[in-house]
Amino acid sequence: MIASDKLRKTSGPLGTSVVAVEPIAAGEALLTISGRVQRRPSRYTLQVGSDVHVDPVGQCWGFVNHSCDPNCRVDFGHWQFVATRPIAADEELGFNYLTTEWDMATPFLCRCGAAICLGRIAGLRHLRPEQARDLRSTLAPHLRRKLRRPAGRREPQPA
Repeated sequence: MIASDKLRKTSGPLGTSVVAVEPIAAGEALLTISGRVQRRPSRYTLQVGSDVHVDPVGQCWGFVNHSCDPNCRVDFGHWQFVATRPIAADEELGFNYLTTEWDMATPFLCRCGAAICLGRIAGLRHLRPEQARDLRSTLAPHLRRKLRRPAGRREPQPA
């Protein structure tokens, strides 16, 4: 279900996506993140904790694709997608998957076309330290904690 009358789901050459029906202002809340919670990632989940992932299970936010130069981000206080800049009518929504995913279940070669495109998207842990630092202000809380952890100290594994 689309939470905003300013969005629609569409299919194109690269698959299903969410696009703006009319212009959207920077800072506008777009879609609420909800779904089935699970411990293991899949191609469609969004990581919300160190071993917690949300499966969109038919929710429209599950079709917001990756972009290395995104026009929206996840507001982790309200669990919503929020526009980071003005979005034009017919523009596809995109957020940077590396801001939520530590190690992706299904890495891929990015085709976002941005001048700053990172190429292979596999999760934050696969970036060079300076690339991860560049994303720091937009990272999910669980990823910020991982980056603060001293080198060599392992994260507890689920039982």
